[in-house]
This record gives sequence, C-alpha cells and structure tokens, in this order.
Amino acid sequence: SLPLPGSAAAPSFNPAVPRSIGRFFEDLEYIFSRAKVCDDATRKRAACRYVPLEVEELWSTLPEASPQSPASFVEFRDAVFALYPEYSCGRMFSLSDLEQLVDARRSRPFTSLLEYGEFYRTFFGMSSHLRSTGHLGEAEQSRLFLRALEPELRSKIDFRRQILFPSLHLDAFITLSKLHDMVVFVLPSLLPHSSSSWSPSQRVEASGRASSSFEELSPAGRMPSSAVAAVSESSSNAPRASSMVDPSLRRSHQPSASPRRTCHYCGALSCFIRRCPVVEVDIAAGRCKRNQDGQVVLPTGRFVPRALPGRTMRKRILEWHRR
Repeated sequence: SLPLPGSAAAPSFNPAVPRSIGRFFEDLEYIFSRAKVCDDATRKRAACRYVPLEVEELWSTLPEASPQSPASFVEFRDAVFALYPEYSCGRMFSLSDLEQLVDARRSRPFTSLLEYGEFYRTFFGMSSHLRSTGHLGEAEQSRLFLRALEPELRSKIDFRRQILFPSLHLDAFITLSKLHDMVVFVLPSLLPHSSSSWSPSQRVEASGRASSSFEELSPAGRMPSSAVAAVSESSSNAPRASSMVDPSLRRSHQPSASPRRTCHYCGALSCFIRRCPVVEVDIAAGRCKRNQDGQVVLPTGRFVPRALPGRTMRKRILEWHRR
C-alpha cells in the first residue's frame, strides 16, 4: 500500500524550490514500484495527493490529470514539468545569478575560512552547472572567481601566482582548483589572530596570576633580603664593562655613520638602478625590460620574484632564465 500523505515515508514537493520537482517524481516512481501500483489513473491521483493544496488544485486543471483522460502517467508528468520552466529547461542557475553572487562578495573581506568555504561551495556549484550547460567557459569561471576577491587578498594571490608560475603569461588563466588552493594558503595570513583579541582586563588578570604565583613560593625558594642588598651593593661598586675596554678598540668597532650604498641590480658601489649600465646591457640581450614606471621587470612584464636565490636582482633574473 502507498504511504499516507504527510507521513515520513511519503514523498514531498516544496513549490518554493521548483527544481526539486524531478526528485519528487523519482520518489513517486520508487514507492509505486514497491507498492506494485501500475494503473496510470491511480498514479496520477496519488501524485496530486502528495503535494500542497494549492499545487494540487493547479495540477488538477491539467487535461492529462483528468480521470477520463487517456493520457499516461508519463504524459501527465511531462505536463507538470512544463509548468516549471526553470526545471524543464535544465537551467537551475543563470549567469546573472553568478554575477550577483560575485558582486555581493567583492566588497567584503573574508573573516574566517568557514565563511570562505561557504562562498566557494556556492560559487563552485553555480559555475560548474553553467559550465556543464555550455553557458560558461573555464577561463570565465576563473575570472569571475578572482573578481569576487577583495583587493588585499587579490594582491597576495597575484604575488603567490608569480612564485608558483613564474613563466606563465599574465593573460593566461589559472584553473579554479589552483586558485582555490592559493586562497586557502594565503587567507590565514589576513585573518585576525586570537592572541590579539585579549581585553585589557584579561591581560591584567593574567599578569596578576603570574605575580601571585611568585608570592606563593616558599621562603626557602626566595632570595633573602640581605643577599639581595649585598648583590645590589656589589654591582653598584663594580666597574662598568665599557670602561675596561681600550678606547682605541672601542673607536674601531663603532659603526660607520654613513654606510656606502650598492646598486640593487648589479651590486656595484656608487651605482643606482635607474642609471645602471648593466641594466641596459641586459635589456639589449632580452634578459629583462623596464615597465611604464621605469621599474626593472622580467621579459613577461612580471616583477622579479624575491624567492629566487641571488643577492642582487640581476642574479635572480639569471636564475629565472636558467630555470
């Protein structure tokens, strides 16, 4: 026998979520097979009984729902599907839905990995559905994901990208999964630390506990006051260490008041990167170039990664070409 409407075993349909109509009819097929209900009229009547009253009234107006209609249960189901175009068209989400999600997120920084995880799951589900229906490309998916990140997080992702993919062109896209890994790596550095959230009263209380624990030491564990006085007197009468050092040695070990600077690019003295002749030689050789701000960058237009080995920028550029 079929379960009663409203019981735990009965299928249900929520008209506020139209795309759940497919699961509702799948549940109907399951209970029909278990109860061995094969008559189309009985199946159509049962389908109308398992939905809310206003939905039942709507479905009953379909010509295929009439008991006198020769329409099969499958034809009745297809007529019901036609009432819910958001399901029958196979488009649970639209591109405008995804863009609204991105625009609502970009102005607010993430406050925890939990908040980011909720956003990523929503973005992944919507964008993956649009990709499966051919309404979104892989490159556009990555571009929209980056657009949802606030500026500080975006800049750290760009720097991380230069380290991981130094030879990748600036216009080349990175897959969503790799961007997700970068965010998970970088985001904790932007989150507030729990240690800095102590209130002043909590810090005073903690310091009070520490001082009280010292006071609770046994008399045998403390230094006698006479010994403290003796140590203080001996230390005050002792000559200072600085007065015992030869003045000539002390002068020789004093740091220079104005240390000479070296070029950031080649490391030579009295040379500046803006007018460094070695830079011009390497630019002519195609090893580097200057951007529109006059800064020395890689041939791809990216900044030279500091993670590369080398004391000077030129050595790091040569290492970049070697790799």
